[in-house]
Amino acid sequence: MGAPPARWFVVLPDRDLAPGLLDGLRDTARPAVVRVVPHASGRPWLVGCWPDEELTACAIGDVRLAVAGTCSLEPAELTARARQISDTAHIEPVLSGAHGCFHVLASVAGHTYVRGSFSGQRRLYRAEAGGVTVCADQARVLARLTAAELDTAQLALRLTGDTVPHPLAWGALWRGVDAVLPGTALELAPGGEVRTRRWWRPPAAELPLGEAAAGLRAALERAVALRVRPDEVVGADLSGGMDSTSLCTAWCPRPSCAAPPRTTSGTNGRTACAATGALSQPGPRTPAWWPPDWPMRTHCAEPCSRPSC
Repeated sequence: MGAPPARWFVVLPDRDLAPGLLDGLRDTARPAVVRVVPHASGRPWLVGCWPDEELTACAIGDVRLAVAGTCSLEPAELTARARQISDTAHIEPVLSGAHGCFHVLASVAGHTYVRGSFSGQRRLYRAEAGGVTVCADQARVLARLTAAELDTAQLALRLTGDTVPHPLAWGALWRGVDAVLPGTALELAPGGEVRTRRWWRPPAAELPLGEAAAGLRAALERAVALRVRPDEVVGADLSGGMDSTSLCTAWCPRPSCAAPPRTTSGTNGRTACAATGALSQPGPRTPAWWPPDWPMRTHCAEPCSRPSC
């Protein structure tokens, strides 16, 4: 099944676990050492491997709240919002307005709540291990934990092309490991009950196009500013003129556009530069699209999935 991913987490319910489940997670992580964040009861809640900047957690009474990924909430603000939670139904309203791309993990009076991002970039999977339902952000971690067999039908789907059509793309590569669909949260009760519910729905189409465009631009600017430091040099392939071009022009009104020769990026890149009055560097002076010494800050939920934000 290969080596475990460099960063991952598993969410456990607030109930007694089968002997050996934690040992199995430690074996899954070897040679790395797992981190453990407990429920208010002292039982393990989050188990996994992650750098400090990947996951922010706080504890208030019998409430535990964490975000994993890129999130606008600083630790102090996350703690302040956690004070407003006394039931899992309060979690999403309390987190309203936070932007980024992140998992939400919570433990409230013995009830465990977990969800990914509605875009599906931050995925969530579930499986049965040791007689309980456990969740993880990486399908292969659950596969290793449960010794799951490869699902050859899912593998064949991923070999048919670059993009698997909806809803087939949300299946996991291993039998017994199931995806929690984007926009859906999983709740684990201390008695063993498991419930899924919608936490996100598209808003009503009420705004005029002009107002909606202004709101979209503001959201893009917040999203880009959250991910790129002011003095950091970043690059993007302006291949289609829609998503990457919008993000680049939102980050800086006058970016330095570089159009490598003999690529589909040239025309779109020059058009974007002309529209913003930005500087366009000649092609021969441009480095490769992704220089090998630039770090690639991505991680994948399973071997054949796209990187997460």
